[in-house]
Amino acid sequence: MRHLAIIVGCLLLWVSTAVPAAAPTPAPAPLHLVVLVDVSGSMRNNDPTQARQRALGLLLRLLPAGSEVSLLTFAAHPHRLWNSPAWQSSQLAQVLPRLSAIDEHGAWTDIDAALRQGLQTLAPTSGGRQHLILLTDGFVELGHGAAADAASRAQVWGEDLTQARRQGVHLHTLALGGAADLPLLRHLALGSGGRFVSAQAQRLTPALLDIFDVAAPAQRLPVRGRAFQVDASVHAMTLLLLGSSQERLPRLLTPLGESWTPQQHPSSLTWTRTSDYELIEIKKPQPGVWHLDADLGPRSRLSVLSDLRLQVSGVPVNAAGGQVAKIDISLQDTHGTIVDPALLGPCVLTRHSGLRGQLLDQEVLYDGPRQGSVMLPDDGHFQADLPAWQENGDVIVRVTLQCAGFAREFDQIVHVTVHREDLPPAVTVTHSSAPHPPAHAQTHGQPRWRLILVVTVLAILFLLVLAMGYIVWRKIHPGKVAPAAEAADEEASNVETPPDAP
Repeated sequence: MRHLAIIVGCLLLWVSTAVPAAAPTPAPAPLHLVVLVDVSGSMRNNDPTQARQRALGLLLRLLPAGSEVSLLTFAAHPHRLWNSPAWQSSQLAQVLPRLSAIDEHGAWTDIDAALRQGLQTLAPTSGGRQHLILLTDGFVELGHGAAADAASRAQVWGEDLTQARRQGVHLHTLALGGAADLPLLRHLALGSGGRFVSAQAQRLTPALLDIFDVAAPAQRLPVRGRAFQVDASVHAMTLLLLGSSQERLPRLLTPLGESWTPQQHPSSLTWTRTSDYELIEIKKPQPGVWHLDADLGPRSRLSVLSDLRLQVSGVPVNAAGGQVAKIDISLQDTHGTIVDPALLGPCVLTRHSGLRGQLLDQEVLYDGPRQGSVMLPDDGHFQADLPAWQENGDVIVRVTLQCAGFAREFDQIVHVTVHREDLPPAVTVTHSSAPHPPAHAQTHGQPRWRLILVVTVLAILFLLVLAMGYIVWRKIHPGKVAPAAEAADEEASNVETPPDAP
Protein backbone atom coordinates (compact mmCIF):
# COMPACT_ATOMS: atom_id res chain seq x y z
CA MET A 1 0.00 0.00 0.00
CA ARG A 2 2.94 2.28 0.59
CA HIS A 3 3.86 2.05 -3.09
CA LEU A 4 0.27 2.74 -4.08
CA ALA A 5 0.20 5.88 -1.89
CA ILE A 6 3.40 7.11 -3.53
CA ILE A 7 1.88 6.60 -6.96
CA VAL A 8 -1.32 8.45 -5.97
CA GLY A 9 0.72 11.36 -4.58
CA CYS A 10 2.71 11.64 -7.79
CA LEU A 11 -0.49 11.65 -9.83
CA LEU A 12 -2.04 14.41 -7.71
CA LEU A 13 1.11 16.49 -8.09
CA TRP A 14 0.97 15.93 -11.84
CA VAL A 15 -2.68 17.04 -11.95
CA SER A 16 -1.88 20.24 -10.05
CA THR A 17 1.01 21.17 -12.33
CA ALA A 18 -0.24 19.87 -15.67
CA VAL A 19 -2.80 22.69 -15.99
CA PRO A 20 -1.05 26.08 -15.86
CA ALA A 21 -2.70 28.82 -13.83
CA ALA A 22 -4.55 31.41 -15.86
CA ALA A 23 -2.52 34.56 -16.35
CA PRO A 24 -4.68 37.37 -14.93
CA THR A 25 -5.38 40.41 -17.04
CA PRO A 26 -3.19 43.32 -15.89
CA ALA A 27 -4.96 45.78 -13.63
CA PRO A 28 -6.59 48.67 -15.51
CA ALA A 29 -4.14 51.48 -16.16
CA PRO A 30 -4.85 54.31 -13.71
CA LEU A 31 -6.17 57.61 -15.03
CA HIS A 32 -3.91 60.62 -14.50
CA LEU A 33 -5.85 63.79 -15.25
CA VAL A 34 -4.99 67.48 -15.05
CA VAL A 35 -7.66 70.11 -15.75
CA LEU A 36 -6.59 73.72 -16.49
CA VAL A 37 -9.44 76.24 -16.21
CA ASP A 38 -9.23 79.83 -17.45
CA VAL A 39 -10.42 82.39 -14.85
CA SER A 40 -9.53 85.56 -16.75
CA GLY A 41 -11.83 88.59 -16.78
CA SER A 42 -13.30 87.79 -20.19
CA MET A 43 -15.25 84.94 -18.57
CA ARG A 44 -17.76 87.55 -17.35
CA ASN A 45 -19.11 87.60 -20.89
CA ASN A 46 -18.40 84.03 -22.02
CA ASP A 47 -19.55 82.21 -18.86
CA PRO A 48 -21.86 84.52 -16.93
CA THR A 49 -23.75 81.65 -15.19
CA GLN A 50 -20.63 79.77 -14.01
CA ALA A 51 -21.28 76.75 -16.22
CA ARG A 52 -17.63 75.75 -15.65
CA GLN A 53 -18.39 74.97 -12.00
CA ARG A 54 -21.35 72.72 -12.81
CA ALA A 55 -19.54 70.93 -15.65
CA LEU A 56 -16.49 70.21 -13.50
CA GLY A 57 -18.75 69.05 -10.66
CA LEU A 58 -20.20 66.44 -13.02
CA LEU A 59 -16.74 65.41 -14.23
CA LEU A 60 -15.66 64.78 -10.63
CA ARG A 61 -18.77 62.69 -9.96
CA LEU A 62 -17.94 60.52 -12.97
CA LEU A 63 -14.24 60.05 -12.18
CA PRO A 64 -13.16 56.40 -11.77
CA ALA A 65 -12.12 55.54 -8.23
CA GLY A 66 -8.36 55.57 -7.75
CA SER A 67 -7.70 58.23 -10.42
CA GLU A 68 -5.05 60.86 -9.85
CA VAL A 69 -6.62 64.24 -10.54
CA SER A 70 -5.39 67.84 -10.31
CA LEU A 71 -7.48 70.97 -10.86
CA LEU A 72 -5.64 74.21 -11.68
CA THR A 73 -6.97 77.68 -12.49
CA PHE A 74 -4.95 80.15 -14.50
CA ALA A 75 -4.91 83.71 -15.76
CA ALA A 76 -1.58 85.51 -15.46
CA HIS A 77 -0.31 82.57 -13.36
CA PRO A 78 -1.46 79.00 -12.70
CA HIS A 79 -2.84 78.17 -9.27
CA ARG A 80 -3.45 74.65 -7.87
CA LEU A 81 -7.06 74.34 -6.75
CA TRP A 82 -7.20 70.65 -5.81
CA ASN A 83 -5.10 67.51 -6.05
CA SER A 84 -5.94 63.91 -5.20
CA PRO A 85 -3.44 61.07 -5.75
CA ALA A 86 -6.22 58.47 -5.37
CA TRP A 87 -9.69 59.85 -6.04
CA GLN A 88 -12.69 58.58 -4.11
CA SER A 89 -16.26 59.87 -4.29
CA SER A 90 -16.08 60.61 -0.56
CA GLN A 91 -13.80 63.56 -1.44
CA LEU A 92 -16.61 65.36 -3.25
CA ALA A 93 -17.69 67.13 -0.08
CA GLN A 94 -14.23 68.68 0.17
CA VAL A 95 -13.62 69.67 -3.42
CA LEU A 96 -17.04 70.92 -4.57
CA PRO A 97 -16.93 74.06 -2.38
CA ARG A 98 -13.55 74.93 -3.89
CA LEU A 99 -15.08 75.13 -7.36
CA SER A 100 -16.52 78.51 -6.37
CA ALA A 101 -13.00 79.90 -7.01
CA ILE A 102 -13.60 79.26 -10.73
CA ASP A 103 -14.84 82.71 -11.69
CA GLU A 104 -13.42 85.69 -13.62
CA HIS A 105 -11.12 87.33 -11.07
CA GLY A 106 -7.90 87.05 -13.09
CA ALA A 107 -6.10 89.26 -15.59
CA TRP A 108 -4.31 88.17 -18.77
CA THR A 109 -4.07 84.62 -20.17
CA ASP A 110 -0.73 82.82 -19.92
CA ILE A 111 -1.48 79.48 -21.62
CA ASP A 112 2.22 78.59 -21.78
CA ALA A 113 2.69 78.84 -18.00
CA ALA A 114 -0.49 76.84 -17.41
CA LEU A 115 0.54 74.07 -19.80
CA ARG A 116 4.05 73.84 -18.37
CA GLN A 117 2.62 73.56 -14.84
CA GLY A 118 0.17 70.88 -15.98
CA LEU A 119 2.84 68.85 -17.79
CA GLN A 120 5.11 69.16 -14.79
CA THR A 121 2.31 67.78 -12.61
CA LEU A 122 2.08 64.75 -14.91
CA ALA A 123 5.85 64.36 -15.33
CA PRO A 124 6.39 61.94 -12.38
CA THR A 125 3.70 59.68 -13.80
CA SER A 126 4.97 56.51 -15.43
CA GLY A 127 2.59 54.68 -17.72
CA GLY A 128 -1.15 54.77 -17.28
CA ARG A 129 -3.50 57.07 -19.12
CA GLN A 130 -2.22 60.65 -19.04
CA HIS A 131 -4.65 63.36 -20.07
CA LEU A 132 -4.67 67.13 -19.76
CA ILE A 133 -7.79 69.25 -20.40
CA LEU A 134 -7.28 72.92 -21.25
CA LEU A 135 -10.41 75.10 -21.01
CA THR A 136 -10.00 78.69 -22.18
CA ASP A 137 -11.94 81.47 -23.92
CA GLY A 138 -9.11 83.63 -25.25
CA PHE A 139 -5.72 84.12 -26.85
CA VAL A 140 -2.29 84.21 -25.26
CA GLU A 141 -2.06 87.60 -23.51
CA LEU A 142 0.78 88.40 -21.13
CA GLY A 143 0.39 92.17 -20.80
CA HIS A 144 3.89 92.86 -22.13
CA GLY A 145 3.11 93.73 -25.73
CA ALA A 146 2.39 91.92 -28.99
CA ALA A 147 5.95 90.61 -29.42
CA ALA A 148 5.90 88.86 -26.04
CA ASP A 149 2.47 87.38 -26.80
CA ALA A 150 3.67 86.05 -30.17
CA ALA A 151 6.79 84.50 -28.62
CA SER A 152 4.74 82.81 -25.90
CA ARG A 153 2.22 81.48 -28.44
CA ALA A 154 5.09 80.06 -30.50
CA GLN A 155 6.33 78.32 -27.36
CA VAL A 156 2.92 76.73 -26.87
CA TRP A 157 2.63 75.76 -30.54
CA GLY A 158 6.03 74.09 -30.67
CA GLU A 159 7.86 73.23 -27.46
CA ASP A 160 4.85 72.64 -25.20
CA LEU A 161 3.25 70.28 -27.72
CA THR A 162 6.58 68.48 -28.23
CA GLN A 163 6.93 68.04 -24.47
CA ALA A 164 3.41 66.60 -24.24
CA ARG A 165 4.22 64.09 -26.98
CA ARG A 166 7.48 63.21 -25.25
CA GLN A 167 5.61 62.45 -22.01
CA GLY A 168 2.78 60.61 -23.76
CA VAL A 169 0.20 63.14 -22.59
CA HIS A 170 -3.02 63.63 -24.56
CA LEU A 171 -3.92 67.33 -24.71
CA HIS A 172 -7.66 67.96 -24.91
CA THR A 173 -8.71 71.55 -25.60
CA LEU A 174 -12.07 73.20 -25.06
CA ALA A 175 -12.65 76.62 -26.61
CA LEU A 176 -15.37 78.45 -24.67
CA GLY A 177 -17.13 81.21 -26.58
CA GLY A 178 -16.24 82.57 -29.98
CA ALA A 179 -13.10 84.57 -29.16
CA ALA A 180 -10.67 81.76 -28.35
CA ASP A 181 -7.55 80.98 -30.40
CA LEU A 182 -9.15 78.12 -32.33
CA PRO A 183 -6.15 77.30 -34.60
CA LEU A 184 -3.86 76.99 -31.58
CA LEU A 185 -6.25 74.86 -29.53
CA ARG A 186 -7.02 72.59 -32.47
CA HIS A 187 -3.29 72.21 -33.20
CA LEU A 188 -2.56 71.15 -29.62
CA ALA A 189 -5.33 68.55 -29.53
CA LEU A 190 -4.84 66.97 -32.95
CA GLY A 191 -1.07 67.06 -32.54
CA SER A 192 -1.16 65.00 -29.33
CA GLY A 193 -4.00 62.58 -30.06
CA GLY A 194 -6.47 64.59 -28.00
CA ARG A 195 -9.98 65.90 -28.56
CA PHE A 196 -10.75 69.49 -29.62
CA VAL A 197 -14.19 70.95 -28.88
CA SER A 198 -15.62 74.44 -29.31
CA ALA A 199 -18.79 75.37 -27.42
CA GLN A 200 -20.82 78.18 -25.91
CA ALA A 201 -21.42 78.23 -22.16
CA GLN A 202 -24.87 76.63 -22.40
CA ARG A 203 -23.31 73.63 -24.17
CA LEU A 204 -20.24 73.39 -21.96
CA THR A 205 -21.30 70.27 -20.02
CA PRO A 206 -21.87 68.00 -23.06
CA ALA A 207 -18.70 69.38 -24.67
CA LEU A 208 -16.65 68.48 -21.59
CA LEU A 209 -18.29 65.04 -21.54
CA ASP A 210 -17.16 64.42 -25.14
CA ILE A 211 -13.59 64.93 -23.91
CA PHE A 212 -14.10 62.88 -20.77
CA ASP A 213 -15.43 59.94 -22.78
CA VAL A 214 -12.04 59.76 -24.51
CA ALA A 215 -9.97 60.18 -21.34
CA ALA A 216 -12.04 57.82 -19.14
CA PRO A 217 -14.32 55.60 -21.24
CA ALA A 218 -16.96 53.77 -19.22
CA GLN A 219 -18.86 50.56 -19.83
CA ARG A 220 -22.39 51.25 -20.99
CA LEU A 221 -25.66 49.43 -21.20
CA PRO A 222 -27.77 50.00 -24.33
CA VAL A 223 -31.11 51.70 -23.71
CA ARG A 224 -33.91 50.62 -26.02
CA GLY A 225 -36.75 53.08 -25.91
CA ARG A 226 -36.89 53.71 -22.19
CA ALA A 227 -35.94 50.19 -21.06
CA PHE A 228 -32.61 48.59 -20.23
CA GLN A 229 -31.55 45.22 -18.87
CA VAL A 230 -29.24 44.94 -15.88
CA ASP A 231 -27.43 41.61 -15.40
CA ALA A 232 -26.10 40.05 -12.21
CA SER A 233 -22.47 41.08 -12.90
CA VAL A 234 -23.30 44.80 -12.51
CA HIS A 235 -22.11 46.18 -9.17
CA ALA A 236 -23.16 49.79 -9.72
CA MET A 237 -24.77 51.88 -12.44
CA THR A 238 -24.90 55.58 -13.25
CA LEU A 239 -27.65 57.08 -15.38
CA LEU A 240 -26.93 60.55 -16.77
CA LEU A 241 -29.65 62.73 -18.28
CA LEU A 242 -28.27 65.88 -19.88
CA GLY A 243 -30.58 68.87 -19.64
CA SER A 244 -32.99 68.43 -16.74
CA SER A 245 -35.73 70.58 -18.22
CA GLN A 246 -38.30 67.82 -17.72
CA GLU A 247 -41.94 68.83 -17.94
CA ARG A 248 -42.63 66.35 -15.13
CA LEU A 249 -40.47 64.61 -12.58
CA PRO A 250 -38.68 61.57 -14.01
CA ARG A 251 -39.43 58.16 -12.51
CA LEU A 252 -37.23 55.09 -12.37
CA LEU A 253 -39.10 51.76 -12.37
CA THR A 254 -37.28 48.74 -10.94
CA PRO A 255 -37.68 45.09 -12.03
CA LEU A 256 -39.69 44.54 -8.80
CA GLY A 257 -42.22 47.19 -9.78
CA GLU A 258 -40.99 49.90 -7.40
CA SER A 259 -41.24 53.53 -8.54
CA TRP A 260 -38.43 55.90 -7.53
CA THR A 261 -38.35 59.69 -7.95
CA PRO A 262 -35.88 62.44 -6.98
CA GLN A 263 -37.85 62.91 -3.74
CA GLN A 264 -38.62 59.28 -2.92
CA HIS A 265 -35.93 56.65 -3.33
CA PRO A 266 -33.90 54.27 -1.13
CA SER A 267 -30.59 55.19 0.49
CA SER A 268 -28.71 52.99 -1.99
CA LEU A 269 -29.55 55.57 -4.68
CA THR A 270 -28.10 59.08 -5.11
CA TRP A 271 -30.13 61.47 -7.28
CA THR A 272 -28.39 64.75 -8.19
CA ARG A 273 -30.33 67.47 -10.04
CA THR A 274 -28.85 70.64 -11.56
CA SER A 275 -29.94 73.02 -14.30
CA ASP A 276 -27.62 71.14 -16.72
CA TYR A 277 -28.12 67.49 -15.86
CA GLU A 278 -29.61 64.78 -13.66
CA LEU A 279 -27.34 62.05 -12.32
CA ILE A 280 -28.78 58.85 -10.82
CA GLU A 281 -26.27 56.55 -9.10
CA ILE A 282 -27.32 53.11 -7.81
CA LYS A 283 -25.23 50.59 -5.89
CA LYS A 284 -25.93 46.87 -6.42
CA PRO A 285 -28.91 47.32 -8.74
CA GLN A 286 -31.47 44.54 -8.94
CA PRO A 287 -30.92 42.35 -12.04
CA GLY A 288 -33.73 42.51 -14.56
CA VAL A 289 -35.43 44.98 -16.89
CA TRP A 290 -35.58 48.58 -15.67
CA HIS A 291 -37.62 51.43 -17.14
CA LEU A 292 -37.01 55.17 -17.06
CA ASP A 293 -40.06 57.37 -17.38
CA ALA A 294 -38.27 60.51 -18.64
CA ASP A 295 -37.24 62.33 -21.78
CA LEU A 296 -33.97 60.77 -23.00
CA GLY A 297 -31.84 62.96 -25.22
CA PRO A 298 -29.21 61.60 -27.63
CA ARG A 299 -26.43 62.47 -25.17
CA SER A 300 -27.94 60.61 -22.22
CA ARG A 301 -26.04 57.51 -21.21
CA LEU A 302 -26.11 54.58 -18.79
CA SER A 303 -22.69 53.52 -17.52
CA VAL A 304 -21.96 50.59 -15.21
CA LEU A 305 -19.25 49.04 -13.09
CA SER A 306 -19.36 45.38 -14.03
CA ASP A 307 -17.46 42.10 -14.12
CA LEU A 308 -18.05 41.87 -17.87
CA ARG A 309 -16.52 44.53 -20.08
CA LEU A 310 -16.66 45.12 -23.80
CA GLN A 311 -13.09 45.91 -24.85
CA VAL A 312 -12.77 47.95 -28.04
CA SER A 313 -9.34 49.11 -29.17
CA GLY A 314 -8.07 50.82 -32.30
CA VAL A 315 -10.76 53.51 -32.59
CA PRO A 316 -8.84 56.74 -33.34
CA VAL A 317 -9.62 59.99 -31.57
CA ASN A 318 -8.76 61.83 -34.80
CA ALA A 319 -8.63 60.36 -38.29
CA ALA A 320 -7.52 61.62 -41.68
CA GLY A 321 -10.10 61.69 -44.46
CA GLY A 322 -10.03 58.41 -46.37
CA GLN A 323 -8.15 56.61 -43.60
CA VAL A 324 -9.22 53.03 -42.87
CA ALA A 325 -8.77 51.95 -39.26
CA LYS A 326 -8.97 48.42 -37.91
CA ILE A 327 -10.59 47.83 -34.54
CA ASP A 328 -10.38 44.88 -32.16
CA ILE A 329 -13.39 43.82 -30.07
CA SER A 330 -13.57 41.29 -27.25
CA LEU A 331 -15.41 40.53 -24.01
CA GLN A 332 -13.07 40.69 -21.02
CA ASP A 333 -12.81 39.90 -17.35
CA THR A 334 -9.81 39.82 -14.99
CA HIS A 335 -8.77 36.41 -16.32
CA GLY A 336 -8.48 37.69 -19.89
CA THR A 337 -10.57 37.24 -23.01
CA ILE A 338 -13.76 35.21 -22.69
CA VAL A 339 -14.02 32.48 -25.35
CA ASP A 340 -16.77 30.25 -23.96
CA PRO A 341 -19.10 29.35 -26.88
CA ALA A 342 -21.95 28.77 -24.43
CA LEU A 343 -21.72 32.44 -23.41
CA LEU A 344 -20.78 34.09 -26.72
CA GLY A 345 -22.63 31.72 -29.05
CA PRO A 346 -26.07 33.34 -28.69
CA CYS A 347 -24.70 36.91 -28.99
CA VAL A 348 -25.06 39.49 -31.75
CA LEU A 349 -22.23 41.97 -32.32
CA THR A 350 -22.87 45.08 -34.42
CA ARG A 351 -20.94 48.20 -35.37
CA HIS A 352 -22.70 51.48 -36.20
CA SER A 353 -21.30 54.83 -37.29
CA GLY A 354 -22.63 58.19 -38.40
CA LEU A 355 -23.74 61.51 -37.00
CA ARG A 356 -25.22 61.77 -33.51
CA GLY A 357 -28.76 60.42 -33.65
CA GLN A 358 -28.21 59.24 -37.26
CA LEU A 359 -26.08 56.09 -37.05
CA LEU A 360 -27.01 55.01 -40.56
CA ASP A 361 -23.97 52.87 -41.35
CA GLN A 362 -24.35 49.40 -39.82
CA GLU A 363 -22.32 46.19 -40.00
CA VAL A 364 -23.20 42.90 -38.27
CA LEU A 365 -19.85 41.52 -37.15
CA TYR A 366 -21.21 38.34 -35.58
CA ASP A 367 -24.67 36.78 -35.44
CA GLY A 368 -24.51 33.66 -33.31
CA PRO A 369 -28.22 32.76 -33.35
CA ARG A 370 -28.33 32.79 -37.14
CA GLN A 371 -24.90 31.16 -37.56
CA GLY A 372 -23.87 33.65 -40.22
CA SER A 373 -20.70 33.61 -42.26
CA VAL A 374 -18.70 35.21 -39.43
CA MET A 375 -17.87 32.47 -36.94
CA LEU A 376 -16.84 32.82 -33.32
CA PRO A 377 -13.04 33.46 -33.27
CA ASP A 378 -10.98 30.89 -31.40
CA ASP A 379 -9.25 33.64 -29.41
CA GLY A 380 -12.43 35.64 -28.78
CA HIS A 381 -11.18 38.71 -30.68
CA PHE A 382 -13.36 40.11 -33.47
CA GLN A 383 -11.74 42.30 -36.12
CA ALA A 384 -13.52 45.00 -38.10
CA ASP A 385 -12.72 47.92 -40.41
CA LEU A 386 -14.08 51.39 -39.82
CA PRO A 387 -15.41 53.24 -42.87
CA ALA A 388 -13.06 55.60 -44.70
CA TRP A 389 -14.84 58.88 -43.95
CA GLN A 390 -14.16 61.59 -46.51
CA GLU A 391 -15.55 64.80 -44.99
CA ASN A 392 -14.48 67.01 -42.11
CA GLY A 393 -16.45 66.69 -38.91
CA ASP A 394 -17.31 64.44 -35.99
CA VAL A 395 -18.52 60.86 -36.43
CA ILE A 396 -19.78 58.52 -33.71
CA VAL A 397 -18.59 54.91 -33.61
CA ARG A 398 -20.84 52.57 -31.61
CA VAL A 399 -20.25 48.88 -30.91
CA THR A 400 -23.05 46.85 -29.32
CA LEU A 401 -22.86 43.30 -27.94
CA GLN A 402 -26.33 41.88 -27.31
CA CYS A 403 -26.39 38.46 -25.62
CA ALA A 404 -29.05 36.26 -24.07
CA GLY A 405 -28.63 37.51 -20.50
CA PHE A 406 -26.68 40.74 -20.82
CA ALA A 407 -25.68 43.54 -23.20
CA ARG A 408 -22.82 46.03 -23.44
CA GLU A 409 -22.22 49.12 -25.58
CA PHE A 410 -19.21 51.24 -26.55
CA ASP A 411 -19.39 54.82 -27.91
CA GLN A 412 -16.65 57.17 -29.09
CA ILE A 413 -16.53 60.29 -31.23
CA VAL A 414 -13.96 60.36 -34.04
CA HIS A 415 -12.92 63.72 -35.47
CA VAL A 416 -12.28 63.48 -39.21
CA THR A 417 -9.97 65.98 -40.91
CA VAL A 418 -9.04 66.16 -44.59
CA HIS A 419 -5.77 67.82 -43.61
CA ARG A 420 -3.60 64.78 -42.93
CA GLU A 421 -0.67 67.00 -41.94
CA ASP A 422 -2.58 68.02 -38.79
CA LEU A 423 -2.16 64.56 -37.32
CA PRO A 424 1.00 63.28 -35.64
CA PRO A 425 2.08 59.63 -35.64
CA ALA A 426 -0.69 57.51 -34.17
CA VAL A 427 -1.27 57.89 -30.44
CA THR A 428 -3.04 54.93 -28.85
CA VAL A 429 -5.80 55.46 -26.30
CA THR A 430 -6.38 52.28 -24.28
CA HIS A 431 -9.83 51.31 -23.06
CA SER A 432 -9.27 49.35 -19.90
CA SER A 433 -10.75 46.09 -18.63
CA ALA A 434 -12.78 44.83 -15.71
CA PRO A 435 -12.15 44.69 -11.98
CA HIS A 436 -13.74 41.34 -11.01
CA PRO A 437 -14.25 37.97 -12.75
CA PRO A 438 -17.73 36.52 -13.15
CA ALA A 439 -18.55 32.91 -12.34
CA HIS A 440 -18.79 31.96 -16.02
CA ALA A 441 -15.58 33.70 -17.10
CA GLN A 442 -13.08 31.79 -19.19
CA THR A 443 -9.34 32.09 -19.72
CA HIS A 444 -7.69 32.96 -22.98
CA GLY A 445 -7.60 29.78 -25.09
CA GLN A 446 -9.24 26.61 -23.75
CA PRO A 447 -11.45 27.06 -20.66
CA ARG A 448 -9.56 26.12 -17.51
CA TRP A 449 -12.31 23.98 -15.94
CA ARG A 450 -12.44 21.71 -18.98
CA LEU A 451 -8.71 21.00 -18.77
CA ILE A 452 -8.97 20.26 -15.05
CA LEU A 453 -11.91 17.91 -15.65
CA VAL A 454 -10.14 16.02 -18.43
CA VAL A 455 -6.93 15.61 -16.43
CA THR A 456 -8.82 14.53 -13.30
CA VAL A 457 -10.80 11.88 -15.20
CA LEU A 458 -7.63 10.51 -16.80
CA ALA A 459 -5.92 10.35 -13.41
CA ILE A 460 -8.85 8.45 -11.84
CA LEU A 461 -8.91 5.98 -14.73
CA PHE A 462 -5.19 5.42 -14.38
CA LEU A 463 -5.56 4.73 -10.65
CA LEU A 464 -8.38 2.26 -11.27
CA VAL A 465 -6.33 0.38 -13.86
CA LEU A 466 -3.37 0.32 -11.49
CA ALA A 467 -5.49 -1.01 -8.60
CA MET A 468 -7.08 -3.70 -10.76
CA GLY A 469 -3.66 -4.77 -12.00
CA TYR A 470 -2.41 -5.06 -8.43
CA ILE A 471 -5.39 -7.24 -7.44
CA VAL A 472 -4.90 -9.53 -10.45
CA TRP A 473 -1.20 -9.87 -9.68
CA ARG A 474 -1.97 -10.92 -6.06
CA LYS A 475 -4.37 -13.59 -7.35
CA ILE A 476 -1.83 -14.97 -9.82
CA HIS A 477 1.03 -15.03 -7.28
CA PRO A 478 -0.65 -15.74 -3.95
CA GLY A 479 2.33 -17.54 -2.35
CA LYS A 480 5.15 -15.14 -3.00
CA VAL A 481 4.56 -12.84 -0.11
CA ALA A 482 3.57 -15.24 2.70
CA PRO A 483 6.59 -17.66 2.36
CA ALA A 484 8.90 -14.73 2.44
CA ALA A 485 7.31 -13.57 5.68
CA GLU A 486 7.51 -17.08 7.20
CA ALA A 487 11.19 -17.36 6.31
CA ALA A 488 11.87 -14.07 7.99
CA ASP A 489 10.11 -15.27 11.18
CA GLU A 490 12.05 -18.56 11.20
CA GLU A 491 15.36 -16.77 10.79
CA ALA A 492 14.53 -14.49 13.70
CA SER A 493 13.70 -17.45 15.98
CA ASN A 494 17.07 -19.15 15.26
CA VAL A 495 19.05 -16.22 16.53
CA GLU A 496 20.74 -17.20 19.79
CA THR A 497 19.83 -15.25 22.85
CA PRO A 498 22.98 -13.99 24.63
CA PRO A 499 23.45 -15.16 28.27
CA ASP A 500 22.67 -12.81 31.05
CA ALA A 501 25.54 -10.78 32.31
CA PRO A 502 27.01 -11.96 35.63
